[in-house]
Amino acid sequence: MAVTGLIWKCAMAASKTQSRASNTDPMSSVLAMAINLRNKSSPPMPNYLIGNIFWSSVPIRWRSDDDLEMSFIVQHLKNATAEINNSDFIEKNERRRVVIKS
Repeated sequence: MAVTGLIWKCAMAASKTQSRASNTDPMSSVLAMAINLRNKSSPPMPNYLIGNIFWSSVPIRWRSDDDLEMSFIVQHLKNATAEINNSDFIEKNERRRVVIKS
């Protein structure tokens, strides 16, 4: 999460610099992460399963002019993925037939 947070923070800083240079309003920044669900289904799917079995975590959005601390960014990334790693999330979506069972 720290590396993802650092890359995102740098991208937002570059966007902020560019918007100042061009005298335009800062753009919003959105990050969505794909999370592998193979080992989170019940029962877990085999690693050799062919195909894409993933869920996109809730996107996180900030304006590029927001000055955010690295720890704040990383904590939000952890919270977004923890929501999907929660077994209640997987079970709820399996009941809705969103998650494919093996």
